[in-house]
Amino acid sequence: DDAEYYFTRVLQQTPDDVETLSDIGALYVEIGEPQQGLLYIQEALRLAPEHTAALINSGIALRSLGELQRAAEVLETARSRKPGHPVAISVLGDVYGEMRDFRRACDTYRCLKTAFPQEYNEFKIACAWYEYGRELLKQQQYIQAKEAFVEALSIQPLFPEAMNTLGAVHVRLNEFDHARTLFEAVIKSCSLDQGNQKEVVNAYVNLGYIDNYISDFVSAQKHLLKAVELDACEAEAYNHLGI
Repeated sequence: DDAEYYFTRVLQQTPDDVETLSDIGALYVEIGEPQQGLLYIQEALRLAPEHTAALINSGIALRSLGELQRAAEVLETARSRKPGHPVAISVLGDVYGEMRDFRRACDTYRCLKTAFPQEYNEFKIACAWYEYGRELLKQQQYIQAKEAFVEALSIQPLFPEAMNTLGAVHVRLNEFDHARTLFEAVIKSCSLDQGNQKEVVNAYVNLGYIDNYISDFVSAQKHLLKAVELDACEAEAYNHLGI
């Protein structure tokens, strides 16, 4: 409230102050009134179309309003006018992620790693690579999906969802040794973490699947029974057990 009062007073004295118009617009977006904020930001851009901060704030306001395509276009413009701007890059990557254009999100985030390490959120970027891999799986592009999951794990090595999914891709490609290594790593690293119990169960089920496939039925039963012990509702484990 104090900030809004201050900016309003400044605008009364200098109504064409571009910085103030942009800042009060950003403030309205921050307090959950993006439509009102966008009006101030658009006025700033009318007065100074090249104003980078106003362009970025416009993209953020449009994102808050759910106008993701327009937000991406505005942020790309801001980025082209001031290459390497960390806020423009970071928000643009987020927008592409929300658009489920994970390839662009990954490429955008990559620019932050060397130029602006303080803005580089490893887990967020690993998640973008993971989601990109999942999109590729839907298209049955298994090699490309594998590369995306490997990229995610190179950024965030302890990422059980990515480990299990990459393991499943290895199974699909008949690369059972690589798959087994990943599933065993999930079990070893996450067994004591209740938050990742589902991934541990999945790892045991996947190991059971591999064992069944190679006719090691004793090991298969051991792994599948462990999955059922952890989650009595694990239908896939029962299916592989023949129950």
